[in-house]
Amino acid sequence: MANVNFPSANSQKVTPMWPSLHSLLDEGSLFIVTSTNAASGQAAGTGIATTTSVVDDAATASATHAQNVPVLYCTNLGVNSDPNAKTIFPLWMRFLVTAAPTSATLWNWAIRGDVSSRYTSGGTLLNTINMNMGSSNSSKLQAYFGAVVTALPSTGQRVLGSGAIQSTIPVVKDLWMFTFGDVTAPTNVLTASAAKNLTIPCGPFALSPGTNFALEMWGTSCGGAPAWEFEMGYAERVSGL
Repeated sequence: MANVNFPSANSQKVTPMWPSLHSLLDEGSLFIVTSTNAASGQAAGTGIATTTSVVDDAATASATHAQNVPVLYCTNLGVNSDPNAKTIFPLWMRFLVTAAPTSATLWNWAIRGDVSSRYTSGGTLLNTINMNMGSSNSSKLQAYFGAVVTALPSTGQRVLGSGAIQSTIPVVKDLWMFTFGDVTAPTNVLTASAAKNLTIPCGPFALSPGTNFALEMWGTSCGGAPAWEFEMGYAERVSGL
C-alpha cells in the first residue's frame, strides 16, 4: 500500500550523496594522527612504548597509576573566545600491540577530559594529517603518545568513558579498535591466547577549544612496558555548523 502521507508527485526526498565520513572528508574536516607520522620520524611497523608496570588508575602521582602516566594526551589548542574556533570530535582509535604488557591478566581503559592543562613531559609528539589531499586546512589538535607524564586531574575533570578490553594477557598483533558514537555490543571478544581483533564501541565526546583528554590504560599485575602502533581519526569543525 502506498504511503498516503507522502505523495509521489510534487514532493521531495532527500538522501545523502556520500556515505559514512565522506562529507567530512570532502570539506577538509577529517584528520588522523598516527605513530607512523610521528614528529620523531617513527617508522611504520614500529610501536611506541608506554610506561612500565601501570597497574591501576588511582589518583596518585606515581608511575604505576594511569592518571599520572596515560598513554595518550590530546589538547585542542584553539582559543575558546574565538567565535571561529573549532571543536574536535574523535571518531576512532586503533591500537596494534607490538610489545605485550606481561602478566596483565585484565587490561582496562578510561578516557578522562579536563579543562585545565595537565601535560608535563614524555611521550612522542604526533603529526596531524588532513585526509583530503586537496585540502590545506590545518588542525588544532596536539597529541602525545607513549610514556606520557601528566599532572593529576583538576576538579573540572570528567570521565568520558571506561571499561575492560580483555581478560587475558594481550599478545603481539592484537588489534583494538575503539569507535566513538557507536554504543552497540563489542565484537570479537575472545579469551584465547592467539592474536585477535577487538572492537570497543564507545559513546561520542567532543574536545572544545582549550580543553584536553587523556587515555589511560592499565593492567592487573602488569609487569612490563607495552608498545603499540597507534592511529586516531577525528573531525574538526566549528561547533553547531
